[in-house]
Amino acid sequence: MKKISFLAFIGLLTASLIFPFPLFGETMRGIRVVSKKGNDLYLYKSYHAMVIGISDYEYWPKLPNATRDAKEVSEKLKKFGFETKLVLDPTYREMKTALNELIYKVGNEENRAIIFYYAGHGETEALADKTKMGYVIPKDCPLLRDDPMGFAAHAISMRDIESASLRIQSKHVLMLFDSCFSGSLFALTRAVPDDITEKSNLPVRQYITAGREDEQVPDKSMFKRSFLIGLDGDADLTGDGYVTGTELGMYLSDKVVNYTHRRQHPQYGKINNPDLDRGDFIFVSASPSQKPHKKESTDQPAKQEQPVVSTSPSTDSSLELAFWGTISNSNDIDMLKAYVAKFPNGTFVELAKIKIKKLSEEAAKKKEATVEPAPKGQEIASLKVPEVKVKKEMLSQKTGALMIFSNVKGASVGIKGRINDKGRTPYTKKGLKPGIYKIRVFDPNNSRRNYFKKLKLKAGRITQVNVNLRNNSAKYKFSDRSGSFTTPATVVISMLPTRSNIRGALVTLKQIGGAFFDEGRTPYRKTELTPDEYRITVSKGSKNYYKEIHLLPGSKTLIRVKLKGGFSAAKIEVSE
Repeated sequence: MKKISFLAFIGLLTASLIFPFPLFGETMRGIRVVSKKGNDLYLYKSYHAMVIGISDYEYWPKLPNATRDAKEVSEKLKKFGFETKLVLDPTYREMKTALNELIYKVGNEENRAIIFYYAGHGETEALADKTKMGYVIPKDCPLLRDDPMGFAAHAISMRDIESASLRIQSKHVLMLFDSCFSGSLFALTRAVPDDITEKSNLPVRQYITAGREDEQVPDKSMFKRSFLIGLDGDADLTGDGYVTGTELGMYLSDKVVNYTHRRQHPQYGKINNPDLDRGDFIFVSASPSQKPHKKESTDQPAKQEQPVVSTSPSTDSSLELAFWGTISNSNDIDMLKAYVAKFPNGTFVELAKIKIKKLSEEAAKKKEATVEPAPKGQEIASLKVPEVKVKKEMLSQKTGALMIFSNVKGASVGIKGRINDKGRTPYTKKGLKPGIYKIRVFDPNNSRRNYFKKLKLKAGRITQVNVNLRNNSAKYKFSDRSGSFTTPATVVISMLPTRSNIRGALVTLKQIGGAFFDEGRTPYRKTELTPDEYRITVSKGSKNYYKEIHLLPGSKTLIRVKLKGGFSAAKIEVSE
């Protein structure tokens, strides 16, 4: 069984690419489509697909059908004119190399359509902020529960996948995962199928997964089977002769649910980015009964060139049934409204309107019951790190300063340690002696909004705590001795000079909650780093070292690692 995890977060995914219709033939350069209004649209110079299948896992249960499915998908895409690269049973290094080739060799062509297909195990890790992170699992990745550090060194997170899709320069990218995850990987937006227009040619990143968080995907894949059937024309919900990424996502979320008797719920969507969510991946339907709309040769505009809107249950009933089947169990008001707009006289319009009204009333009652009015002059705001202007008198070489901000203005603050103090956010206290302090930040109007933390204050520094009382979490910032929070930092990673130690180990450096990611070999050095929390992994074979560390402004952090069996060790020195 393929272990699932991917937050229905985490609502989900698809990408925008177009596949050549046999009508154009191979004598025409590039890929073109005909819009519903009859306009000839140029899309791409070429198509490319990377298909990964992993069956022969070293630590995870074998998946006999995964590589077979990958080969079948690869052959199918070749029939649509794709140049495909098939990657079977890759290790972590081999998968990273394949992804980098996709980014920098294939994806450097703007007018190219790219599809990424993965069949294999998935895993989910619960993070400290109560969110979840999804991963795809290479052949040599250990189990998370047995070897957490080895897992961290080999698993490929969905943030890495998202980063890969953003680094690709090609305008349309579609990523499909025949596995399931849960995680904070993408902030996804859903759309409804629409006619192909010039807008379809805009850049897009789309994603589809085979299931959601609490499900398991069987090795015998109904997702793959439905995907191939959908490409043959079944997923052409608008009947224009082409299959789009949005149509494919909607089709799979309907068919796979039915075929698996509701054991699997595929997720799909576009990345929530205004520069990459306006286009749509377009497959050309292989069904001979469906032809692209051609422009009429007449001096007068033909009426059939106007967008077709359903006016009765019998008009375009297959599209309406497919649309309704996808959203009938949804509590998404926007999707229900989209159905009413698309089919104003449809069979299920009255039912949709009743459901919209009911959901709207429930949302209003829930908001009224759970959101307490803030005290006068106090408003709940989004948590943003304030731009702090530090006064020189706040700094001392013998004492430290503490600043606390919150997304609830006027939240109560309690401090215990070398002194006892209380106040309200934004809270500032200078002249604090170095040592351990207990801080508490809470909303006096809501007892569930509480944050507690033991914090070590250092002399000559300002410690800034940004508390989010919506999820009782916080982000920390530490200044250098000049009071600056932004002076670049440096990290150096080497191996302890012992005869038995390993040299040339793999190093990965990742900003926690940020976009920075880098990798190299020891001895490793990186300068001009933004002061923040980073996750550092040093590994060689099955031996690895894992550490989360805060890089201070203007500091040089030296980490000397000794890799050994079991838990590895490191000596860490910080200088300014």
